[in-house]
Amino acid sequence: MRAQCARLGRFLRRRPSERRLNWCATWPAREKSAPTVDRLLPLMRSGSPLLRWECVWALGEIGDHRAVEPLIEALQDTDSSVSEGAALALSKLGLLAVDGLIEALPSTDPEVRLAVVWVLGVVRDQRAAATALGRLRAPSAVPLLVDLLRDQDEEVRGAAANALGLVADARAIGPLLELMRSGGEAATEAALAVAAMGPPAVAPLMALLTDPDDDVGDAAAGALAAICEPAAEPLLALMRDTEGDDRARWRAAWALSMMGPAVVDALMALLGHEAPCVRGRAVRALSGAGVPRALDAVLPLLGDQDERVRCSAAASIGRMGCSRGVAPLLSALPEATGDFRAAVVAALGHLDDRQIAGRLRPLLVDAEEPVREAAREALAAIANRRPRRGGR
Repeated sequence: MRAQCARLGRFLRRRPSERRLNWCATWPAREKSAPTVDRLLPLMRSGSPLLRWECVWALGEIGDHRAVEPLIEALQDTDSSVSEGAALALSKLGLLAVDGLIEALPSTDPEVRLAVVWVLGVVRDQRAAATALGRLRAPSAVPLLVDLLRDQDEEVRGAAANALGLVADARAIGPLLELMRSGGEAATEAALAVAAMGPPAVAPLMALLTDPDDDVGDAAAGALAAICEPAAEPLLALMRDTEGDDRARWRAAWALSMMGPAVVDALMALLGHEAPCVRGRAVRALSGAGVPRALDAVLPLLGDQDERVRCSAAASIGRMGCSRGVAPLLSALPEATGDFRAAVVAALGHLDDRQIAGRLRPLLVDAEEPVREAAREALAAIANRRPRRGGR
């Protein structure tokens, strides 16, 4: 076999071009072997344009994965017949070339990028083609990617949505919102892509907060949270609204809770709102603030005149997970009744303090079932957090 490979090299250099063309076209089909590839690769970098063309043609026929990188390099060949031949050879390699082609997309050479997308299209790997088009970040790719959002394969739809997020062209917002309503993994990718659009996506996402489908409404809230500050004021305005869709207002609170310190001051200002529903939502939103002053602002609402606000305050303190919340909750427990009593017990289950378990055990026989259930769950949570003796 090594003798045959050496003969191939001599043949490529010495035979008349017409006979070389015919011979190269048929040799790989007969001799698809590793030594053949090893012999061809050096010739691609050192020969004449015709020799390089013959080599890329042969590598395409052989179908060896080691040819992918050299063929991608050949896309930049100064001779157009070689670069076009390399693209054709890569298309023949099919799925073997997909990963390497996608990695080649950051190339600064536009001809290389266009060749990569063309090859992926020939390979008919729609998912990879969508990813490739997204990495190009070219607005001209938007119509094709929008068409792929309607592909029968969910992975292709998801890849197209992800690619549109990379392009970040506002023309894609409407089609992406339609995909969000379809459900599944592709819908999640669509929500992330819409968030990548930034401020132009805020109004359409706000409209989805009223959607009766929880998956759709929650995805819209998550996308608004990812957009962050440009979405904060519309969300706060919805929080202040005392009429309309209550579900949308709670989703707004959830979105604001994921924005962290950026909205703490605005949420704290709502704690003094005259409407209990506004105070309650602001308290819940502050649970994700991640700053000590948020806890300081929420603690006084354990004594709010409205029971729903008190329950929200207890739940928020529990979610903050700060030990400074233990003493106020334990102080509120003796006088607490009804839902607020159960909320305090549940919140204590999220906190770490040695005295909590001793205070909760008597509540296992409380007169109210919600309190007994909350105590059982809180004690179980505390027990699960404790390191086991003798454990590794």
